[in-house]
Amino acid sequence: MGKCKHFFDHSGKCIKCDSRDIGGIEDMPDLKPITRSEWRERWDGCMACGHKPWRGNHHEVHEIAGGPGRKAAMKDPAAWLYLCRTCHRGFAGVHDYEIWPIARQLALKKKRDPEHYDRVKVNQLRGRADEAITEAEVDAYLDTV
Repeated sequence: MGKCKHFFDHSGKCIKCDSRDIGGIEDMPDLKPITRSEWRERWDGCMACGHKPWRGNHHEVHEIAGGPGRKAAMKDPAAWLYLCRTCHRGFAGVHDYEIWPIARQLALKKKRDPEHYDRVKVNQLRGRADEAITEAEVDAYLDTV
């Protein structure tokens, strides 16, 4: 069969027919990885509360995978959340893991940025097993984000 000519997600899988038969990268220029600044430009408000930046009140990119995996996470859109300073660093922000465990952060990613959602990749970036956080754990938080 010939090469698939549909559209591909960030992992190289066709979103229409599940094919990975994409030929060479030159055939599919859309597969070029998105940069952090390109991704950041897509958002006009906080992914958690919707707050829009104004008068120098800047928003920040949070890496879901921290610790030893943070350096790699800074280059992978699967690990990024676009947040206002309050939701990022404030009281009850995502750094409070009792309120925002990783599974809930992934639920926010799944709901707001499904194009770049990849739970397994985030588990790997964190140095954990592929199923360290399961899809069921993420889905349990979808109504809270």
